[in-house]
Amino acid sequence: MTLEALMEERLEAYRRAAVADLWLRSAGRPETEVVRWARPLTYEDLAASEWSADFETSMRCRMIMGALRYGRLGTPCRRRYDWAAAAKKRIDAYVATGNLANLVDGANLCLLEFVDGRHPLRHWPSPDEEEGVTQHVKESEG
Repeated sequence: MTLEALMEERLEAYRRAAVADLWLRSAGRPETEVVRWARPLTYEDLAASEWSADFETSMRCRMIMGALRYGRLGTPCRRRYDWAAAAKKRIDAYVATGNLANLVDGANLCLLEFVDGRHPLRHWPSPDEEEGVTQHVKESEG
């Protein structure tokens, strides 16, 4: 299913819910949350809502400290690790303890793997990904 088809499907579901909501309001019942989300979502709406500035700040602070300790991201002098395995270990630690620092560290290790990973089968895109998303990533990489 393409991104456009998925958004149209969701929009249609919101429209149906909005009509049902209008019936409820005509019967004197209060407006529900659905009506406020009945309009089409734009890229700007999603870009503003689908991110956590606090999480990003935590990631950046820990990455800056890591650059001071281990070298800068993408430089040849930086030591190579199995970042994917280390990320899995940190996520497992988060699941076991609930410590958010482990979650942030896991995300940063995923970033390191993305930027400078050494996985022998490393590739982009995934087979089930829509062409539009893949094209956007390729264009942003330059």
